[in-house]
Amino acid sequence: MKSNPSNILSFCLLLLTLITFNNSIAQSNDVQLFSNTSRTAVNTSNTELKEYVYEYKESGYYTNGRLTFSEENYKRLYTDVASLATLNNLDLSNVESIIINVNSLNDLNARINYLDAFSNLSNLKCVYINCEIQASKQQVENMFSNVPSSNILNYYGVNIPR
Repeated sequence: MKSNPSNILSFCLLLLTLITFNNSIAQSNDVQLFSNTSRTAVNTSNTELKEYVYEYKESGYYTNGRLTFSEENYKRLYTDVASLATLNNLDLSNVESIIINVNSLNDLNARINYLDAFSNLSNLKCVYINCEIQASKQQVENMFSNVPSSNILNYYGVNIPR
């Protein structure tokens, strides 16, 4: 069976369009948090956010207080709200971005001391709150106390499956 080059090209273009469309839907939900950070939501921030959250990076998964999987020298850490209190038990010197899953109203009502939770992340560049429930910017910001003025990108996104 012979492949028609124009069919293959059409298929590749369709696949590329679908992937691009899917990425733009996820990124359209991203909202910057905390007005006291020195970083503003300019195009470079959006490019960096895409790099830290959406593009491939070596990753670790820390849930229920245990590191369940990690690639060597991981730069991105996925975690849940309950595990934030024990992050200091890990060597996170390589981590540049942390993605925190908010899965319930209890998670959304948690109170997290920003300085304490992220004190051992010396290379931290991005904190992303991934809300699996409906949440407002104010609700997400209210989860955190002691948020420093810094160059760390702080975003949240509501990503409710349709």
